[in-house]
Amino acid sequence: MASSLAAQLAHIRADSSNSLDIKAQKKAHSKSLIFPPHDAALQDFDTIFEICFDGFEELCRIDPRFTEFAGSIFSAQSKYEDRTQMSLDQNQHLDVVLQDFLGLVGERLHLEPAQKAVEWLVRRFRIHENNTTSFVFTFLPYHSTSFFLTVLSILPNHIPTIFKFLHPYRQSSTFLPRHAIVHAAAHNKGFLETFGTHVIALCQKNYQNPVLLSFWATITTEALTVKLSQNPVESHKELKKTQEDSIIRILSLLSRALSFKSIPGLKVACYMILTVIGCKRHLGDDILTSIMNAVTVGWESTINAGIICLSALAQRREDFRLPKQTLKALLAVKTIASDLVTLGKHYNVERLAFGLVLGVIDKSRKQGFPENLVLAQTVIEANLLRPTYIAATIRAMVNAVQENSQDTKLTQKSKLETSLADIVSRLADVKMIGHIVRDVLEGSEIHTRLVESDVEQAENALGLNLKPPIEIRTAKPEDILTSSESFEALVNRIPTQMNGEKSFLSRAESCVFGSLSDAFVSACQSSENLDQFCNLPVLRKPFALTEPLFISFFIRTWCGPSAQAVRAAAITVILNYLREQQHIPDVQILLPYIIYALADPSNAVRNAAAQLTLVLDQSCSRIALQNMPNRDQEILGQDQFYGQGKESKRVTWLAEEEVTSLIRNILVPNIEECRLDAAQIPRYINACLKKGAVSKGSKQYGSELKKSLKLSVFTTLCDHIVSTPLYRVKARLLPIVTRIGSVGNTSCSKLMMPLLDQTWNEGQQGLETICEKEQIDVLQFANCLMEIISPIDKDSIKFLQNMIISCDPSFTIFIKTSFQRLCTIWSVMKHQSQLDFANAILEIAFPAASDNKDLKQTEAASTLQKVSLSALILQNFLDSLPRLSRKPSQPPAAKRRRVSHETAMDISSTDISPLLCHIKKIYFLLELLEGLNSGKDPRLLDGLFRLLGDLLTFGRQAGTKFDYLELMAVENLLSVSKSVEANPDLRLDKSTIRVDLLIDCIEVTTNVQLQQSTLLLLATLARINPDLVLNNIMPIFTHISKGLLRENDDYSAQVVEKTMVSVIPRIVTSLQKRDEDPIASISKLMLNFVAAFEFIPPFRRTNVFSGLVRQLGADRYLYALLVLLIDKFPRNEQILQFCSDLMEQHDIQTQLISTEYNSTVLLVSFTTVVMDERFRAKMAKAPAHGEHLTEKALQEHLQLLNDVLGRQSKSAMTLQSKSIWDLLLKAFDLRYTLSTSSDRMGYDDSEVEDLERSARSTAVSMIYKLNDTTFRPLFIQGLEWTQASNVEDTAPNIDRQITWFYFLLEFFGNLKAVVTSYAGLIVEDVTQILNAEPTQSVQSMLLWKRVLLTLQQSFKHDQEEFWQSPSHFDPVCQSLTAQFQHASKVAMESEVIPAVTELAVAADSANHHRSLNACLLPLLRSDHAAVRLAVVHCELNLTSRLGEEWLSLLPEMLPLISELQEDDDEDVYAATSKWIGKIEEILGESISPMLQ
Repeated sequence: MASSLAAQLAHIRADSSNSLDIKAQKKAHSKSLIFPPHDAALQDFDTIFEICFDGFEELCRIDPRFTEFAGSIFSAQSKYEDRTQMSLDQNQHLDVVLQDFLGLVGERLHLEPAQKAVEWLVRRFRIHENNTTSFVFTFLPYHSTSFFLTVLSILPNHIPTIFKFLHPYRQSSTFLPRHAIVHAAAHNKGFLETFGTHVIALCQKNYQNPVLLSFWATITTEALTVKLSQNPVESHKELKKTQEDSIIRILSLLSRALSFKSIPGLKVACYMILTVIGCKRHLGDDILTSIMNAVTVGWESTINAGIICLSALAQRREDFRLPKQTLKALLAVKTIASDLVTLGKHYNVERLAFGLVLGVIDKSRKQGFPENLVLAQTVIEANLLRPTYIAATIRAMVNAVQENSQDTKLTQKSKLETSLADIVSRLADVKMIGHIVRDVLEGSEIHTRLVESDVEQAENALGLNLKPPIEIRTAKPEDILTSSESFEALVNRIPTQMNGEKSFLSRAESCVFGSLSDAFVSACQSSENLDQFCNLPVLRKPFALTEPLFISFFIRTWCGPSAQAVRAAAITVILNYLREQQHIPDVQILLPYIIYALADPSNAVRNAAAQLTLVLDQSCSRIALQNMPNRDQEILGQDQFYGQGKESKRVTWLAEEEVTSLIRNILVPNIEECRLDAAQIPRYINACLKKGAVSKGSKQYGSELKKSLKLSVFTTLCDHIVSTPLYRVKARLLPIVTRIGSVGNTSCSKLMMPLLDQTWNEGQQGLETICEKEQIDVLQFANCLMEIISPIDKDSIKFLQNMIISCDPSFTIFIKTSFQRLCTIWSVMKHQSQLDFANAILEIAFPAASDNKDLKQTEAASTLQKVSLSALILQNFLDSLPRLSRKPSQPPAAKRRRVSHETAMDISSTDISPLLCHIKKIYFLLELLEGLNSGKDPRLLDGLFRLLGDLLTFGRQAGTKFDYLELMAVENLLSVSKSVEANPDLRLDKSTIRVDLLIDCIEVTTNVQLQQSTLLLLATLARINPDLVLNNIMPIFTHISKGLLRENDDYSAQVVEKTMVSVIPRIVTSLQKRDEDPIASISKLMLNFVAAFEFIPPFRRTNVFSGLVRQLGADRYLYALLVLLIDKFPRNEQILQFCSDLMEQHDIQTQLISTEYNSTVLLVSFTTVVMDERFRAKMAKAPAHGEHLTEKALQEHLQLLNDVLGRQSKSAMTLQSKSIWDLLLKAFDLRYTLSTSSDRMGYDDSEVEDLERSARSTAVSMIYKLNDTTFRPLFIQGLEWTQASNVEDTAPNIDRQITWFYFLLEFFGNLKAVVTSYAGLIVEDVTQILNAEPTQSVQSMLLWKRVLLTLQQSFKHDQEEFWQSPSHFDPVCQSLTAQFQHASKVAMESEVIPAVTELAVAADSANHHRSLNACLLPLLRSDHAAVRLAVVHCELNLTSRLGEEWLSLLPEMLPLISELQEDDDEDVYAATSKWIGKIEEILGESISPMLQ
């Protein structure tokens, strides 16, 4: 009692949330997501809330939707909320809020703020205990993370049943694998439903997240795949019912989910799940209809995914037609046709497309108006439907026309039928499906009539009665005993006279079999009637073991088209009869027909045949046990079974032991398999006669058969097939022996040729009559017959060839099947046979003159397209073509290129039929060559070139063009050439190459496509052997410049590019190998492109010229092309930009080399202009614009270089900086070059300054992309360059110094504070220049001004206190102030005074100001008024700019100011007054007292 009470109390304590167990409370409080348990246990709720609230605030900044929880679970009051003290309603409301928050935070749980926020829910509200389901589902997508291990560790011991699978991983602290979740979802009852409900509830509140949706969709899909793959057997009805209930609940959830229109992710997830359910479980059309309708609700943003789902569901429907709502939704998608075509490349959309097409046709039929019918055409042409569906679609169209023509108005009728006629006509002309359409519509000319505009003709064409194909079929069970006559009446109708009939399987027509058959069918109702029937005197049952009449009747019955019950009853009669016999004679006549019955599609027939086999086996056993073999026993029906003529004697009969072996070793061991499957008996016979035994599992049935037995069985079976009059038997057994092929040296072809010859003699009408009577498909049977023909048997091959040649065009069945057989055996035929057949078929396909093309010609042409033709056959085809010619009006030339022995076709005759036929033949052969690998053999080149020459020659003679044929010939030549190029082992006869014909073709034709293909051929030949096209290079590129370069299409551009890639490099290499300088030839080539520049589409110019230069070698010829372009278009404003774009296509090294080369050449040319008297004289005679051509070209090239540098990366610029700088220094040297000449040729300083300006701009562009380490050495090199004009002269060069300080002015002005430190490198040069006399020359004055302006820019942008350094300040200060001594000769206002002012600002030091002022004040006492005036202006500027800082020196200046007030020069006096006024303005008081 005590132990029981203790257990109850323990259970209560474990489940109670109000336990007074302090230790348990502390343990519960220590459960945390982000803190270790020992740390969490010490934390109070204030601390926890402060930490977690930071995370919550961060979440609010990420997503404002979180702010709605600020007033509830994250309010300050929440710290004091205790769930144990809340009411039930309050807890339920809290659960809703907590679940909402978990749904919203789910996709961000990988973020630290989210983890902190959820930590508060765990610590304060214990959601892991009170909301376990939502908590686990929220974290489950993160099951592979270490964070999820913490989640598992804080879960309570008692968790919902659906999560029981978590226990092992929780206890072992191991990661939860995905397959465990899938297994749980598949086997745990309620998991999928609960998970789905959780997801949909969140979506309903718009809290869905892609992480959870994706996880739910994939887990559910995988789980359902596992769940539905379990096919419960019948005994597990409960499991089956459980699965069905689960599916129904899931479908209900998915139906709800699909109703949410604004959540595409949820819809796509539902589509995935529905696809799995639809594919794995048969749901029935009603359920599938509901699902498909639900899929289309609000699917605007998920149409493609929805179509994929519908496609999978449509595959499972028994009804091909789509639900009305689904059909309406699909038709509402404007792009449904293209969507189906696109998706059809990756998914099976066949059933959906078929249902959609049927729906469109049905809708049009009901409305009497064509609507969306083009959709049907698109679907069929896109090859989305199998042939049977296409045929059904065409039939539906025909039915729609027929029904519409009866009850619609004329206008609607015309519109619908005209639309259908147009669609069917188009489909009939589609290569892959046209034959299906034509077969359905029945009529060889139907496709031509359909395209006519006359509505009545279209109606007649579509109104044809379709002839249903005759198939091998039997009567249905319900067709039995449909006669209204009684059995007695039927028996009374049976003739009593047999007219000498010995067997019902003789060739002669039976006068009794029909009435006997009717009576037997009736007799099958009753065993009494059946016994009475069997004992009819006419059947001679008592003599059944000695004559074949009785047995042959029932054989013919079970081998006929009767119902399965009748066929089975016929076998049963023989079975029962033989069972009653003590001794059964040799009834081997039954064996072929037993094999036939074992292959019957009816189980009942096969069972009866199997029992009959066992009866025969028992008879064999009895004979063996009694040891009474009778080798002289007569074979039943041996001379009478197939009639008393040669048919019965043709059969090779088996010996008694061979019969026994056939039954016991072949039929009996496999009889049970044959009962179950009609396909087993052909398989076993094939295996036995080919291999000798048949294996079943690990046991081998039947001992190894002797070769003699196999041959005997095979021969006998073939003889029976030939001799039997039952074509149903022939049709079923024939594939068995043809599949065996041969046994030993005896082939099926030799044994079965009589049957083939016999059928051929029957003719098509006879064969159709027989097949219709026996209800077998005539075409299928004809195909079986053709399998008799063996590719290794000469006689059968000869028979096939004679059949094809001599077959009447009306024998359509033999035509189709014979050509089809030829295609099948072609690959294993000997080559000579192939050649003979090919020549014969080509003549059939294209007779000398034929106006109408019949089926035989069509099949012949189709066969040549299907089989693999060797290169020798194709070569023979080309050689057999007669030469096109006109009767020459003049005698032929004495010298001919080659002598041809081919026949020539005289096309001067007025009868053009032979010519048209010949043209068709050429077209066919060229098309044939395109599709064959053997058509790429180099042996075909001679024939193809000869054909191309004929076409070109005849075109000129006849005044017509064969552009398309010429194009096909060139395309084939191109294929052969590419094959030779790809396979160097192929030998190429160079004598067969006619480049002259190709050039002729290019020049004559105006067809762009032909030009393109010919150029590609020339390009390929150039790659193979450049010498072939070297002598014709200029005509090629002349044509390119005048033709394809001016085309606007992409393909022409590709052709030009390929031609350049293939021809140009090899031409250059070839020229070099000949020790020839390629410059002249290459220049002519480039001039072709340059001349076409204006005609090339602007957007393509850069690619064309870039490709040209790339193939020539950009490092060698880019400069030449640029010079040619600029020289050709000196006034074209687009040239400079184009040249810049062109250079950009190449690497920086090439660009710089080219630009340097161009510029150097132009600089040298510029110098030549100045120095060479002859050149000056030549230029004097040039047009006016040519005088400065070199200068302008240099200007453009410098601008081009500037553009190039502006587009290069810093790393590339760094690598090439030295080369670029050297080039720029050459450009800087223009001033010096001109100054050393005696005549400047009219070039003034402004033009030189323009050139220098371009060079300076380019230099600055380069410097922007260099760092100090790279540029400082270059700067020093520039300083050294200014010192001398050559190595011997070390004196500074004033022209170079002028250019240099022009550059420095822009250098310091543009780069500002970044380069202030570089001023230290020029201080020495500056002081030297400033200390010199500036007025010595114009150059000296110009240099003096550039130096002062340069210093001004350097002072102005000093931000690093560079000029505060005494070593920098002092020498410059002294040199600058000394410049006032030149005030009487040079103005100071523009250069000196601003420079001194900026120096004072940059110095920013009282000491430096005092030093500067000390240099200025003495000058105020100069004897020259101009000096005093300039210094006063300078002091005024300094006072205005520096203000009180400068006026700190006022005590030193006051005495001098007083003196200046008494200066005799009025200008000095006036300037002094302004200075005093500025001082007083700054100080705010008068300084007059200080001056007294």
